[in-house]
Amino acid sequence: YPVLGIGFVNRSSAESTVIAASWKNASTQCSGVDVCICPPGERWLLSANMTVDGLTIRGMLKWNEEVPGVVLRVGWLLVEEGGMLQIGSSSSPMGRHSGVKATITIKQAAINQHPIHGDRFVHSDGGKIQMFGKPLDRTWSLLSRSAVNGSRELFLKHDPIEMGWSIGDQVGVATTSRGESTKHKIVDIRPATDEHVPIVRAQAGAEEPHLPAANAVDGNLDSLWSSYLGSSGEHWLQMDLAWVSNLTRIRIFFREPRYAPEYQVDVKTSLGGSWQTVANITDGKAGWREIPMSADHVRSIRVFAVYSSLKNRGYGGRPGPEPAWSGLWMSEAEVY
Repeated sequence: YPVLGIGFVNRSSAESTVIAASWKNASTQCSGVDVCICPPGERWLLSANMTVDGLTIRGMLKWNEEVPGVVLRVGWLLVEEGGMLQIGSSSSPMGRHSGVKATITIKQAAINQHPIHGDRFVHSDGGKIQMFGKPLDRTWSLLSRSAVNGSRELFLKHDPIEMGWSIGDQVGVATTSRGESTKHKIVDIRPATDEHVPIVRAQAGAEEPHLPAANAVDGNLDSLWSSYLGSSGEHWLQMDLAWVSNLTRIRIFFREPRYAPEYQVDVKTSLGGSWQTVANITDGKAGWREIPMSADHVRSIRVFAVYSSLKNRGYGGRPGPEPAWSGLWMSEAEVY
């Protein structure tokens, strides 16, 4: 069984004696209006709420990382030389037990101010303050969908569970404008899903009147977009997204024999910005093709076929008689 304390062993030929340094209950040492002092050599364990006017630590104050809801409320806190404030440890960090966190509340004012530092501070004057929080694989992420002011749900680029985030954790949302960043509490985490980003408009370099670009984003595999008789630089499809998004993949369905053996995927992050290539495909075939990517703040995405690769296409990925000028047949495109 684990025992809190440090053991000292004196060995003799006859016996071994263990003397354990005892831990005192910190919350019972002082009253709420006191300037509380943890003396040198003493070890206090904080396992219940504690309210004091000021707190000077010359010995050791350790936070019990197994008890939930503990709050230390002080007007000021000073760790002097030789003293230690320990909140968690490398082997037992705060947050390892569900619902356990360390909360230190600084009061609006102290009745007994410190003669040098005043009040409303946490300070080390030659002492040690050690804090070990729950380890996180990742402490920040990006939004995969823009969040308007007042939103109660955020869509993240990374899985919060895999990052180590939990219900009850606090997160800060940094603004991309001149406004103020805000702090929030996680109240629920939905299972990770593949979010299908809506497409509000599709346009193409070339299209037949009865087979327009919109057919490639209508959710119907039986319809298609055709770039028949397009010139060498017109065999492309552009899709404008419903909102600025961080993309992880695109799925494309080409129909035989008018598929693109070679093409690139480009993204644009602003309406008047330039295209940036995020993927180059050199082994394209008919049917569904999933293309992974990592592209942030995307407004539009484009599939651009290499015209020279459209010559001599056939069925089953084999060469055939299909000429380049016959263009492309794309049944569907989906963005995630």
